[in-house]
Amino acid sequence: MTEELISLLKDHSPRQKRALLIEKMDQLEQTGFGCEKCQGGWCCTFEYNSMRVSPLEAIDIYLALVEENKWNDELIHHLQHTQTKYRLDKEIFLGRGNTLRRTYTCPFFTEKAQGCSLSRAHKPYGCLAFNAQKSEVTDAGFCGSDQVLLEKQVVANQDDQINQLLKTYLTLDWDKKDIPSALLEINNQLINLSNSID
Repeated sequence: MTEELISLLKDHSPRQKRALLIEKMDQLEQTGFGCEKCQGGWCCTFEYNSMRVSPLEAIDIYLALVEENKWNDELIHHLQHTQTKYRLDKEIFLGRGNTLRRTYTCPFFTEKAQGCSLSRAHKPYGCLAFNAQKSEVTDAGFCGSDQVLLEKQVVANQDDQINQLLKTYLTLDWDKKDIPSALLEINNQLINLSNSID
């Protein structure tokens, strides 16, 4: 990776980059506005989830999975299965560079409330900003995203600059992509880069 990109990635750990969102989520949980009573983890399933991530969010997830020895053939197959099952590999262009957002069950959802296998330090910003809007939520429909806080998080981190460098370095042509497709593409691009260096 370029010196500038490495420097920017090292300036803030994934947890530091998500500090505002994690702090807000912790505050909400302490006042009863958490996910612990949710019966189905609806926000992670195909019924509600259409989470898309930036290259930076995807690289944070990817590097954490590699570091924890979780990036393996089984996970790659699971990501590919999710991609195929929900037709995430078939983009529908809406014009002006926009594509149709598809719903899908997150590949990191563990089929229970609070069932994410990603740590808060590596979750997509949108997942961290999506919280209960009333106390002791047990069912879908009472949660929402804090868009103002999300924007503050992105600006505070210089995300636009880092995302542009990642897009250039990895030859990515997207600003946001669903989680399975983003991770698979980043993996493929890193393999291609590694092969071109050899």
